[in-house]
Amino acid sequence: MLLPRHFSLECNDNIVNDSKAALIKNDILDNKAGEISFQNPIYAYWLKTEYFAK
Repeated sequence: MLLPRHFSLECNDNIVNDSKAALIKNDILDNKAGEISFQNPIYAYWLKTEYFAK
């Protein structure tokens, strides 16, 4: 069974890569030596305790 293009893994990889690039461009994430991290550790804490806790 073939899935429509918008459900393919290739498309999902593009979305993830585009999202990472946008977050890096907007100074939310940092990419040092290929390792992705948050520019501000408080943002990571907020995501963990507020956004994903719900």
